[in-house]
Amino acid sequence: MITVQLLGGASLRAGEVPLAGPPAQRHRIALLSLIVAAWPQPLSRDRAMALLWPERDLVKSRRLLNLAVHVLRSALGEDAILSTNDGLLLNPTALSCDLHELRAAISANDPERIARCYTGALLDGFHLDESAEFAYWLDERRTELVHAFTGALRMVAEDQERNGDLHGRVATFRRLVAAHPHSGLYARALMRALDAVGDRAGAIRHAAEHARRLETDLELPPDPEVQALAEELRTAAPARPAPPRATARPRGQAHHLYLQGRRWASEYTLPGLARAADCFERAVAHDPTFALAHTELAMVYAELSEQGGMPPDVAYRKAADAAAAALRLDPDLGEAHRTVAYLKLVCEHDWAGAEAEFKRALELNPEDADAHDLYGRLCSALGRHDEAIVLQRRAQELDPLSHRLDAVSSLLRAGRHHEAVIGARNAVELDPGHDRGRATLGWAYFLSGRRDEGLAELERAVALSPNSTLWLGQLGEAYGMAGRTDRAREVLRQLETRARTAYVSPYHLAYVYTGLGEYDQAVALLERASAERAGAVYGIAGSFLFTPLHRHAGFRAILERMGVR
Repeated sequence: MITVQLLGGASLRAGEVPLAGPPAQRHRIALLSLIVAAWPQPLSRDRAMALLWPERDLVKSRRLLNLAVHVLRSALGEDAILSTNDGLLLNPTALSCDLHELRAAISANDPERIARCYTGALLDGFHLDESAEFAYWLDERRTELVHAFTGALRMVAEDQERNGDLHGRVATFRRLVAAHPHSGLYARALMRALDAVGDRAGAIRHAAEHARRLETDLELPPDPEVQALAEELRTAAPARPAPPRATARPRGQAHHLYLQGRRWASEYTLPGLARAADCFERAVAHDPTFALAHTELAMVYAELSEQGGMPPDVAYRKAADAAAAALRLDPDLGEAHRTVAYLKLVCEHDWAGAEAEFKRALELNPEDADAHDLYGRLCSALGRHDEAIVLQRRAQELDPLSHRLDAVSSLLRAGRHHEAVIGARNAVELDPGHDRGRATLGWAYFLSGRRDEGLAELERAVALSPNSTLWLGQLGEAYGMAGRTDRAREVLRQLETRARTAYVSPYHLAYVYTGLGEYDQAVALLERASAERAGAVYGIAGSFLFTPLHRHAGFRAILERMGVR
């Protein structure tokens, strides 16, 4: 069987014999990487050409792609790459590929397997000089994989601590330090692990090594917290190996349900959020002291309200109860302060109070991706788009699977449409069946002047989530803006029909009236939404979807009541 290595470098082997020559040419390795990363979805040929040969015309790009596919099939086997309509699909049974095995481990949420499978950066040292878009794609995929690897190692280290495997923890933290050589957090963790096994001298030496790396690589002074720990170890009494102790997070069924809930919540779809709520409810039923599960339950109810999946008064009452329970259980839990911050933002429009809580959350847990992301939403709502983009890109670095799109939305609000197209296309490539990804790409195309492509993507979002009034309302707005009035009014009729038997957010109805140019009706609906705290009404000042209303006196009055200047 052919072995394809894409992690820590790139190589093709038949048994122990390297395959050199045409199949190992850079564009063909890049194409193979794109196909493997797209699985279980096919890679569209148009996407492959745009990433690999962006400067070539369509005829030359298609010829080069066809040649690359032919060469790869000849080397790997005719059935290794399948054709599906206009796409290219990996057949994982026809070859062995380290990247495919790692992605399967990530999908299975198996930390030990992830730690085994990750052997280095994707295509380490590889580049295509003529394609900036491929470089961007590769950076995104590398970030996603190293994040999954880091999370897996942290969970392995927790298990090792619980089981008293102190020497195993040292080895695990050495791998974390190798992956993040400039991180003070992991430097300190390794130092404490070394001290716990009686190697205090090694711990102190590592502080000096970390300082050398910062100076040599980044021209930065030593990390003060690392240096303080080294000084503490120099002056402390000799350490005794610590006995095994329980981790902060429960194990067993409650923890399993918590992980399932996180997985469903990361989809940001109404069915996913409903399943997440069920998982978190069951987790806290199993262990009522599980503060983190209470926190995530509160966040899910808040998201359900924002997306129109639950009436706001019901959802926010449940969210407030869960957040209060989390803070009672653990007043220093950063995630709990992050959730309180978000509720202050969306329910109270307490901008200063929310910002203070976000800062407290990040002080307690600087690596909480959700805190960075939601703090970015606050900044975006206040028109501080550059701050929002920085925060949300940091969230994406910390958790690229969960936070693929808020930074893209902030780019749209900032008018940076070309960058938004690139980011949205990458998100769709990662998950072609994600409704929000399709809708965001739709608006990126639409606002870039590619209206037909934009409408097609918004229509796909509605087809993927036919019960979502959020995407249906946005599609109606886009129809109205594009002059397709009949279709916009048909969307309006659908929403009004649904409202007779189920909750429909006035915020989503306001989209359609804005697109139709009926601004008085749109503002009246936003006034209702503001009173109910429905949808993402807290963010209307910075939303590109309501830009046409900015001069309307009623709209300005809503902003004034919300305390937005």
